[in-house]
Amino acid sequence: MRNCRQWQSGWKLLIGQHVQVAWQYAWNGFSSTPYWFGDRIGHADIAVAAVLRFIGEAHPELVSLTDFPALQAHAARMEALPVFREISQPFIAPA
Repeated sequence: MRNCRQWQSGWKLLIGQHVQVAWQYAWNGFSSTPYWFGDRIGHADIAVAAVLRFIGEAHPELVSLTDFPALQAHAARMEALPVFREISQPFIAPA
């Protein structure tokens, strides 16, 4: 069991570092438009918001969105849309 916990700890650290680098890289390419690729919501906007929600609820210790305020604001705007509020479900960890 101890080796498993050590592996999980190392895995979470590695994934957290990769996520931070990916978010920084992706956000540096973000334009001044309301959505990732222009003036209309697209797949990237939905996917990013879903991933941010999942990571925040399932693995909150991996990455803090406070380190990425513009990305945090974008996710908040997506989550505020009626369609997101309608289908949003909280993460329920497996027992």
